[in-house]
Amino acid sequence: MRRLLSVILVVATAAATVGSAADPPTGSVKLPLAEYLRLVRQAEHNREAARAVRREEEPSVAALATQSTDITIGEETARVRSTFVVEVTGAPERTVPLPVTGLASTIGIVPDRGAVVGRADAAQAKGGSGLVLIPRRPGRYTVSVTGAALLKRDGGRRLLTLAPALAPVAVTRIDLPDTLSWRCPGTVVASEQVADGRRKLELGIPPGSSPTFSVAATLTEDQSKDLFATVTTVTLLRVTATGVRRTDIALYDVQRGELATHRIELPEGFEPDRAATDEREVPPLPDGHTLRIRREESLDFEGWVAVSGAVHGESLDLSPIRPALPVTAHYLALSSEAAARLDLPDGAWVRIGLDDLPEELATVLRTLDTGAVWRRTGSSPAGHVASLHRLPPAPAPPMVVRVRNTTTLLTVDGTLVHQDQLVLEHPASELRVQLPRGATLWSATVDGIAVRPAEEGGTVRIPLGLAGGESRVELVAVQLKAVPAGRSRLELAAPSLELPVLTHTWSLLLPERNRYRLVASPLHRAPGGKRAMVAGFSAGEAGTSGARGTVVDEGDQPLPGVTVELSAPDRPRRTDVTDADGAFRVKGLVPGTYMIRVSLPGYQRVELENIPVPPGVVVTLAPLTLHSAFKEEILVTSQAPVVDVTSTTSGQTFSSQPPMGASAPRGNRAKSGPKQLKQQAFRQQLDVLKKNLVAGVRPVPVTLPTTGKQLLLTGALPPRQVTAVLEVKGRR
Repeated sequence: MRRLLSVILVVATAAATVGSAADPPTGSVKLPLAEYLRLVRQAEHNREAARAVRREEEPSVAALATQSTDITIGEETARVRSTFVVEVTGAPERTVPLPVTGLASTIGIVPDRGAVVGRADAAQAKGGSGLVLIPRRPGRYTVSVTGAALLKRDGGRRLLTLAPALAPVAVTRIDLPDTLSWRCPGTVVASEQVADGRRKLELGIPPGSSPTFSVAATLTEDQSKDLFATVTTVTLLRVTATGVRRTDIALYDVQRGELATHRIELPEGFEPDRAATDEREVPPLPDGHTLRIRREESLDFEGWVAVSGAVHGESLDLSPIRPALPVTAHYLALSSEAAARLDLPDGAWVRIGLDDLPEELATVLRTLDTGAVWRRTGSSPAGHVASLHRLPPAPAPPMVVRVRNTTTLLTVDGTLVHQDQLVLEHPASELRVQLPRGATLWSATVDGIAVRPAEEGGTVRIPLGLAGGESRVELVAVQLKAVPAGRSRLELAAPSLELPVLTHTWSLLLPERNRYRLVASPLHRAPGGKRAMVAGFSAGEAGTSGARGTVVDEGDQPLPGVTVELSAPDRPRRTDVTDADGAFRVKGLVPGTYMIRVSLPGYQRVELENIPVPPGVVVTLAPLTLHSAFKEEILVTSQAPVVDVTSTTSGQTFSSQPPMGASAPRGNRAKSGPKQLKQQAFRQQLDVLKKNLVAGVRPVPVTLPTTGKQLLLTGALPPRQVTAVLEVKGRR
């Protein structure tokens, strides 16, 4: 308004000054005031239209970046406060789901910018109360929702369904009285603290799941005056070529009453890194030398607790763990993969056979390949000190990484997210990984179980526990804003392993706004150029390779009876037929590059080229779509008085969006096909990355894009440090 008044005053003053002149000054034009104001409005309109065009040209992204939920548990209800951060770029074209636990009562949006929050339909709800944000302009929005949730009663428990974690960074914090016991299957406990009569939890919820949180009145520390139970303890020493690992097991036999909490005194110097009960694996978080483990369901019959950790030195302190219940017997067992001799004090232990043990204990020790068992007889403290002498080790196969699949995501703000999936052969007691400079470990799992690694001088040490001949490890690390904007050359480094790697596949997910060229890397581009060939990898069985997937029709319905054939030069052909669910699996493939043919009478045959099958890997193809072999075309002309059916054609008619892993069919490569194929490949790789992130364990501010480019690299026996140098150019 001020600008408009200034313009009017200037124009009015100029008109009064030159009004007496017959002609305007040289280089000037004399206009009526109304005409001049019209031109000013037209110029403003043109500038706004240009800005709108620029917004339309920007990639349209509306995504939930972070979500945080705080829940306070009461008697019958829970207070809930949810905070969401939504990133919007380009012209907003879709709504963003906001998963809220319970019912919302107040909603706040900062900044406003015309955005509104509405109710979602069934397809948009994805759990929670089904709210969606409808943005009007690009920018960052912070949405705060407060409300309440009703605790449903189920016997002696009260249940609350938690909203799913839809953001890449999701934190759920729960505050409840410490007099209540709780359980929440399917979540990861990031932290648990008790102070001032309250228990505060921080849970990691797997993406997309809606776990149920339940609470119940807990028993006192002595569990019950009527409790009568006995415990048998076992100390198992497992000797390997790389070290000694100790596992203590407490076997409970509850004859009367219920046990809700295991309270165990740990011996001096024993620091376990893994713990488990007959219900689940739990994080070992001792308070001094006391370890308390709260059960999900009270124990009223038989159960067990196990704690495990590494021990060092030739002199071993075999002091047992001490449960807060009477111990009837203590045993010592030795499982040795390396040649060693254990010397025990005279008169303190007696050698027994496995058949002399209780049946349940004997079964456990047999599965662990126990070679010798002793029973404690003396009570002198000196009886707990033993000597372990290693004999010259026999040649043993070293630990190697048979398959390594790495996904590295570069976000628009320069943040790098690394996900490593490893298949280890002959695993030792621990795995050492050197993270890239400035990287923070987000999560680590061993065979699907979250573990707590130790960091020492930039090296992450991951305990492998009592792994067998093969183990699967997954690591996620984040480098916040590690790549400055405007770089014309990128130098990316994957985490470094201190082990030989037989096969390494590296998928780079890059921002779409630039063009990239691979300059140098010890890995090479995967067969098929820029096309992403597969939707994912999984470890094969017993070193075999294979391929699997599903076949559907144009309506995404499974097609049974489809013949699937994989062939390659100088290799035998392998075939399979889809089952009732449209699924197929081809086993026993020789590693290499294959062509796949999919055929069914009445449908057009599909051929896909350059499908890479690495050693010991089962390649998972995206769903393959078969189209009807016949299509009628009706042509209406202005000259003909009637509708004329001119032809019935049978040809190659494929969807404009080929499945991931497939190039456009021969003879029908639409110009839009490769671009759509790349975007679909990127989204599917991103979905795999999101699915495997354990949200909430290590919250970091990372916003995952929805579009981008993918570069697939592969190689055998790469060096310890794997890097990639890319040349970056802006859009043409």
